[in-house]
Formats: sequence, C-alpha cells, structure tokens
Amino acid sequence: MLRDRPLSVIRVLRGQAPFMQKNVPRYTPPWVPTVSVWAEASRRDVHYALCNDPRTLLCSPTSGGGIHPALVVAATGPTPPT
Repeated sequence: MLRDRPLSVIRVLRGQAPFMQKNVPRYTPPWVPTVSVWAEASRRDVHYALCNDPRTLLCSPTSGGGIHPALVVAATGPTPPT
C-alpha cells in the first residue's frame, strides 16, 4: 500500500500547532529513497521520502503525529512545466 507513494508527516512539536512536513530533513539517512515532485501551488520541487521497506517505515519520525501517503505513486506524480 505504501510502496512508491510520497510520504508526508504530521509533526507535533511542543508549543506549536501541528504542521505537515513534506520535504525530507537533512538528517534523513542516505539509504531512505526519495522522490522530487513538482508542487504547482508553491512553484517548487518538494523532496518526499518513499517508504518501500520496513526499515524506512521504522525510521519515519512521527513526533506525535502520523505519516500520510500520497494518493498517487511517484511515477505518476506531476512534473515541472517546461
């Protein structure tokens, strides 16, 4: 169900309102696969994690929130305008 679907994470940090984190953080392990998807609303590439194995799922930070897979698989996501 999660394979090849870009993941967002709901983050809940002390003293802040919950927010949706889409870009993978710099400290993401190098073995976590990622995909770059064009976001038309913000006119930029967003770098999502792909959860294609149990080890990636286990390292996904939830910080009190949860993970949310995209409705599309990475291969069919939007592409940047030419």
